[in-house]
Amino acid sequence: MQAWMRRLPLIGRRYREAIAPPGAWTGPADGRRVLIEEDDGELRKAMAVALHDAGFQTAECAGPGTHGERRCPLVDGQGCDAVDRADAVLQVFVPSDEAMQDLRQAIHAHDPDKPIAVITPALTARRHADQLAGTTVSTEPLTRRGVVATVEQAVTD
Repeated sequence: MQAWMRRLPLIGRRYREAIAPPGAWTGPADGRRVLIEEDDGELRKAMAVALHDAGFQTAECAGPGTHGERRCPLVDGQGCDAVDRADAVLQVFVPSDEAMQDLRQAIHAHDPDKPIAVITPALTARRHADQLAGTTVSTEPLTRRGVVATVEQAVTD
């Protein structure tokens, strides 16, 4: 119903859906915490499983702006408990995803020392270095091993 309402010309412009807060932290109780910000639910879940197997706890969030006009409390200046409690944030970088760019900027403004791990192809990283400033950039393949290596690099830098 909400997706249908966003498609209506008049209502769609006025309708704003609050972004669902990230789920509870899951994984090994003593693991470092990684907030996975990714709009693709299956990819988010696969990254979470890989990180759990490597000893990390995770929370998952679809990120702002990925489905209609959702708003992110951190981007809106209200803070985010999941970001505050995370040891690192993990994203797959897509240059055209302005909402995730806004989120990275909001995280840096809120907590400049919070590690943000970003996975992207090498050519994309070179072409968009300005959008990736202040993040740990990995050009590792988007595999279980690559995800774990990226997060381990971010939390030890």
